[in-house]
Amino acid sequence: MRELRARVRGSGFRGWFSRFGAWPVAALPWLAVACGGDGGPVDPVPPPPPPPSTVTLDLAIGEAATVTDPGQLSAIELLGGPGAREYQLIVQSASTSPAASTTMRVGVTALSAATSVVDAGARRAPPSFGTAPGHFERRQGGLLLEDELRRNTRRELERVNARPAPANRILDSGARYNVRATPPSFGDMVTYNLAVTQSLQVDCNSDATIDAQIKWVGDNFAIAEDVQLAGRFTQQDFDELGELLDSTIFPVETAYFGSPADIDGNDVVVALITAEVNRMTPRGAGFLIAGFFFDGDLFDSADCAASNEGELFYLIGPDPNGQYSDPVGIDEAISLARTTVGHEFLHLLNTQQRFTIGGGGAAADEVAWLDEGLAHFAEELVGLSVVGASLRGNLDLFDVAPVGDAEAGEAFNDFHLLNLQRAARYLLDPNGTPALGTSGGGDPPGTESLKMRGFGYLFARWLGDQYGPAGNGPLPGAAEAALFRELSTGGPSFLTGTDNVERAVQVVAGQTRSWEELLADFLAMVAVDDLGVSGIDPELTSLTWNYRDLFGQLSEEEFTDSNGNPVPPPSELQNPYPLIPDFISINATTNVSRTLPINASTGGYFLLTSSADMPDLVVEVTTSSGSVLPISAVPQATVIRIR
Repeated sequence: MRELRARVRGSGFRGWFSRFGAWPVAALPWLAVACGGDGGPVDPVPPPPPPPSTVTLDLAIGEAATVTDPGQLSAIELLGGPGAREYQLIVQSASTSPAASTTMRVGVTALSAATSVVDAGARRAPPSFGTAPGHFERRQGGLLLEDELRRNTRRELERVNARPAPANRILDSGARYNVRATPPSFGDMVTYNLAVTQSLQVDCNSDATIDAQIKWVGDNFAIAEDVQLAGRFTQQDFDELGELLDSTIFPVETAYFGSPADIDGNDVVVALITAEVNRMTPRGAGFLIAGFFFDGDLFDSADCAASNEGELFYLIGPDPNGQYSDPVGIDEAISLARTTVGHEFLHLLNTQQRFTIGGGGAAADEVAWLDEGLAHFAEELVGLSVVGASLRGNLDLFDVAPVGDAEAGEAFNDFHLLNLQRAARYLLDPNGTPALGTSGGGDPPGTESLKMRGFGYLFARWLGDQYGPAGNGPLPGAAEAALFRELSTGGPSFLTGTDNVERAVQVVAGQTRSWEELLADFLAMVAVDDLGVSGIDPELTSLTWNYRDLFGQLSEEEFTDSNGNPVPPPSELQNPYPLIPDFISINATTNVSRTLPINASTGGYFLLTSSADMPDLVVEVTTSSGSVLPISAVPQATVIRIR
């Protein structure tokens, strides 16, 4: 799509013309200089607004064009022709201002139609979501509290003016905790500080501790078990979990996002399974806090006394009888640990690349949409690695979870299913998603966070497919890890968000692509990927997943509840494909309009379809009152002929 976009933007684009004809120089009064009666200069007459211009598109099947000039968006002429035709129209705001929203009016008129406009009515209402089977819904809800803990942590670290702990410092014997600066051994008893309260408040002066025993030690990870949970996991449970952490999660994620700093010098990252995480979920809550990474453990204990000055995670433990909160079964606790470490390890690595290793301080923290998108992307990487799947294989459900393969099915449930559920939430309400988070770049509250995460996850996967180097890396099929290492650091200036994305693409792929260009291609991808349309630009495709087949297969799957009873798929996954464009039927009398809000870095989708010969059309994308859209909204529209 890049070539056509350049032609549309350039003044030399073949086919654009002024609907009002050329303006002769003599008719341009602001070019004249007049003299008053006293011979003094007279202020020139201010210029009139430029006349609207039309851009004309005559697209072959599979061809796409993006129009970016606000004036031209007011009059896009789409040439028709003999036979039935179909176009995907995506109206967009490429604004990078989080929480910004622009109301846009989309008019579609056949040149042969009457002048009266028919209001096509309200667009399809965003869907409401039901509950998910099993513990999926509770896990989704727990993630929504990540930002609350992050905000509380930042507030407390700023209060005490905490400094990042230096890497590989030998701890003084007088430290008020006994985490060792040497590799732990199986059976060691270790006491950890706990600065996070049951209500997710953070207290650097907390004297709460967790007594734990080391139950597994590998080359990269160790697992510690809270003594309150002793005897619930078998040693085989620890061995299997440890093998996943050590041999899959660690090598894959460090290749993509950089290595931990090892500030405590013990050579491992600790996964601490503790009843204190169970207690953080109130009884009867509709959510489940499965675990967390606490940034404060990477800060100097001289400033934040409750810091453990080491790399560790806190994970929920098995509690079948509900001793500490609502019951958590053995298998559920193992599943939660697998997923949570896959997610939270990314947060630790991103933080250390910017804080500890990079020296950027708290101000270098990545914005929520990209940080969470990368964390969910990291879960996907682990899931693909577990089953030995290749990147860029256009995978569907049965490629990664063949019927009868229990291990692959478990990996799909742990590492992919919730990501696809979040992605579906975004696709069901694309223009209403807070794609870039809150006005301050934070994680929005409630289910809006899940839609933002779905956007971030899908974008990260598409970015890797398109701009990661070819070859093989930690996963076969692409050497994309180099791209994500750049995103993890943010470069020497610790860039974040869209600026970080633009820089990483330029550094790794050697391409200067603006956010507007990247966004237009991504939004087109989710509309036309795997439609079977010949001639689609490869940049408008997903290479790793066949999302159309994948979502269709999930809509037909039989899910089970926590008791093993069959239930329908989660409501997000009940459509064969979650993206449902607004349909506009085209004929010689078509003259309709629709008005809809477009959030920053999102787009609204329309399907223009004729069942017979298609007339020439004028597509108008304007404000709700019909005026030219403001430049601040960074408006653009992509048109793709798909039939």
